[in-house]
Amino acid sequence: MKNLFGYKYTAMIGVGLVLVLFFAVLIGSTFRAGKSNTSTAPTIIPTRSDFNPGGFEGEAIPPLSEDQLSSLPQKTRKYSSDQLVRLQRFDQNIPYYSQEFDIGYSKMLDQYFISLKSQDASTKFDEYLKESNLLDIRNVYRDLFVTGTDPVYNQMKQAEDEYLKNQTNP
Repeated sequence: MKNLFGYKYTAMIGVGLVLVLFFAVLIGSTFRAGKSNTSTAPTIIPTRSDFNPGGFEGEAIPPLSEDQLSSLPQKTRKYSSDQLVRLQRFDQNIPYYSQEFDIGYSKMLDQYFISLKSQDASTKFDEYLKESNLLDIRNVYRDLFVTGTDPVYNQMKQAEDEYLKNQTNP
């Protein structure tokens, strides 16, 4: 049989089919790659050494560099492995907001700052610590939890500024 379209048309159709096939494979692999990235993403769990939640209500506390943190004298608290696990579990919920109180954490000071927002907030906070199994830690390390009525960000900023001032002017 004789070729009705000629060699030019046959070549153009062949190139067109190859291009369509190429784009189909490219688009298919893009969708597959996008799905596999979302399903295999690692879960990051904060620890006491790398957790820094930042500020509250849109305000960010600029984190100190590792050099700045290492140059500051550290408070010495010796936690048991069980206490450390409970604190790490507690850190996963920080910052914490509720109607009665808010909680934030300062890595620089290794302290939690609590803003009491209602009359019975202190009682509610004690219940929260009991539910989190941290009452024994608070009783041993009384300065670990700092309570006040000012917003958490303000309490943390004031305490960190005072701490840094005392470190530079002993």
